[in-house]
Amino acid sequence: MELWHGDKLIEPIYSYRTRKSINVEGDFVYAEDTAFAGMCMYDPAAFSPGAFIKIRVFKESDTSRVNEYMVPEDVQEKVWNDFEPWRNTESQHAEAGKQPAAVSDGGAQ
Repeated sequence: MELWHGDKLIEPIYSYRTRKSINVEGDFVYAEDTAFAGMCMYDPAAFSPGAFIKIRVFKESDTSRVNEYMVPEDVQEKVWNDFEPWRNTESQHAEAGKQPAAVSDGGAQ
């Protein structure tokens, strides 16, 4: 999978992929298949306004076959707006020249 912001390929912060195989056998049926599931996490800046967002999904057995999906502008805008409190916090920390405070474990040892 690839995420594009305009003409720029965005690298995920984290990605994970798992495989699930199934085998079904009965009197009149036999099926064997493998499916993959996964997750990619991206910096919220990947959804910044000003350029289209495109997701490209490659077929496992033939990576030359690609399905492309354009993220609708209203979805892009919603994701961008959902992260506004986070962006504000980040900019306040940058202005103050400090990192966010670490979460305390309550002094547990």
